[in-house]
Amino acid sequence: MYKWLFILSLLIRISVIHGQQELVQSDTLLQSLMRQQKFHEAVPLLQNYVNQFPDNISLWEQIAEIYSQTGQNAPARNAWETILQLDSTHLNALYQLGAIHLNAEDYIRAELCFDKLVSIEPEHTYYLKMQARIKSLRNKSIEAFSAYSAANKLNPNDLDVIRALADIFHANEQYHESDSLIAAGLLLDPDHFKLRKMQIEACYSLKYYEHTMQLLEELKETPYFNNYFRRMLSICYIQNGRHSDALEVLNTIEEPDQNEEYTFFYLSKAYQGLGNKVLARHWMQKTIETCKHPNEGKYWYMLANILIEAELYTLAKDAYLKSRNFLDDPMLTFWAARAADAGEKYYEARSLYTQFIYTNGDLDPESLEFAKERIKILNTE
Repeated sequence: MYKWLFILSLLIRISVIHGQQELVQSDTLLQSLMRQQKFHEAVPLLQNYVNQFPDNISLWEQIAEIYSQTGQNAPARNAWETILQLDSTHLNALYQLGAIHLNAEDYIRAELCFDKLVSIEPEHTYYLKMQARIKSLRNKSIEAFSAYSAANKLNPNDLDVIRALADIFHANEQYHESDSLIAAGLLLDPDHFKLRKMQIEACYSLKYYEHTMQLLEELKETPYFNNYFRRMLSICYIQNGRHSDALEVLNTIEEPDQNEEYTFFYLSKAYQGLGNKVLARHWMQKTIETCKHPNEGKYWYMLANILIEAELYTLAKDAYLKSRNFLDDPMLTFWAARAADAGEKYYEARSLYTQFIYTNGDLDPESLEFAKERIKILNTE
């Protein structure tokens, strides 16, 4: 008997809701305003029905949609929240509320909405993608990866998911893992620039310079071949001993060049490879002048080596000592001493050898022994 009473009460409720809907649909003024998209004028009329029938989810959904379409986020949010109070598993309300929170950068609440959506429909790829995106924004990389992986299993040809998964591997320098995903994505869209860029960077990071060169040369005739890729191609040429080709590419760097430091650095490397010590020195000095990053110590050290090759020993000694201001390496004192020694600045050489002995410890016994023997000789001269 209780079963029949429940069914009867359910039928009565459905009948009441159906009657409420018919009442709203028979309001010709409201329907006319809705058709004309005069939403601001329609809202008070619709709100009147919502006040009369506060348990009618369909009415709440209509007014929530109007608020959302007219950019009234606060009343829209309140309406969607009311729907969830009436039905905690209402998919549209969860989605719309999640989107409102996401746009407001309230990622914690947005995450709750999309987690609930995925728990209700675990094989809905779009919900999984949105969940993964929010997890990424919250720096929950493992959970984001899990959601993207689930979406990828459901639809292996979803390019957005492929790119996102490849991006996660790429950001973690797991280039071998990203390789197959990038290849799959490029089969779907050969012109996908983000994937092509990741493919080039992965090859370069794995030191596959020949393959990187091929990929970059294919990019040469496209608008995407910017200064970043020009510098990368020049490095590949330098790695393969093609120093003239590197110079040719570097000379096409366009202004404004946001990373002159690196352009000058590779120009120095290219000229050094060609044996032009004067220009190699010039461009390394320009590199130091424009240095914006914590590489100045390395640059002074490289300049010192160029000066040694040019037999400019006093300048080389000064460069090694400049490098020592940035790098905690006792061997820089030893190389400065050797440079002073080669330049016949014996007093400075003896002083630097002595400094090296006190700072070196047992890191380099051979150099330590050389310094001690050299001091003995210099003391007798």
